[in-house]
Amino acid sequence: MKVKLRVSMILAAALTVFGAFAALGGQYDEAQLHEYQPIVIYTEDADVPPMELAGRLYLPLRFVAEGMGATVEWLPQMVLVEFGGRTFNFMGDAITTIIGGRTMVPAAFFEQHFDAAIVWDEDYGIIRVYTQ
Repeated sequence: MKVKLRVSMILAAALTVFGAFAALGGQYDEAQLHEYQPIVIYTEDADVPPMELAGRLYLPLRFVAEGMGATVEWLPQMVLVEFGGRTFNFMGDAITTIIGGRTMVPAAFFEQHFDAAIVWDEDYGIIRVYTQ
């Protein structure tokens, strides 16, 4: 119950600041983002690290979603991700790609559907998810 309440509170806060993130047009100024509380996800435990493909940052779906407090469920023909009372499903979705047996999605997926700003710090192996 606490987890769902925390996720709901984070989502509500994220919706409040989403306009600020959207106004930045996907180009985030680190100084502006430091006003918000990040969720820090260390990628050293990930089977497949974030990577750039065709000029887009791809993140391991389960690893990042669960790090943000979402639940991920694998069904025979799809993947369901529940976050903040919303459910997203992937059924061979064009935005996903499989690398090393892991479903990878563009960082933009989290930015658009989770109302968050994603910053990948490759030097330190850290994903920062800013939601406020």
